[in-house]
Amino acid sequence: MQGPHFDGETYEPREDHARLTSQLERVKAAMSDRQWWTLEQLVTRCGGTTASVSARVRDLRKAKFGEFTVARRRVDGGLFEYSLSAAQAPPIPAATPAPRPPRRPMKAKPAPKPERRPRRRRTPQQGNLFA
Repeated sequence: MQGPHFDGETYEPREDHARLTSQLERVKAAMSDRQWWTLEQLVTRCGGTTASVSARVRDLRKAKFGEFTVARRRVDGGLFEYSLSAAQAPPIPAATPAPRPPRRPMKAKPAPKPERRPRRRRTPQQGNLFA
C-alpha cells in the first residue's frame, strides 16, 4: 500500500486504503484550482458521499496528508465553501509504516516455591512433645 495510512475504528486497510487514497487525490486535484467549493460541488466532481468528501477535506489538513491550509467560509446558514490556500501545495508525503502500539511487558513468572517436607503427624502413642 502506498501513501499515508488512514485511521479510525472502522478503517480496514485491505478494504479501504485504495478507495480512500483515490478519493483524497481527486478532492485535492479539484481543490488545487484555489477556487471555493461546497461539499456538494466536490461530491459531484469527485464522487462519494458528502460525509466521505468532508472527511477527505479534513484529511488534507492533517500532517500525514500534507498539512494543507483549507480555508472555510460561510455562504448561507449552514452552507460552507472550502478552498486550498494558495500559499501551500506540497505533495502528499510517501508512505511510512503505521506505528505499532507498544507491547505490554510480559509478566515475570514467579520463582518456584521451595519444596516443603511433609509434616509428620504425631500419634497419641508418641505423646505430647511440648509438655
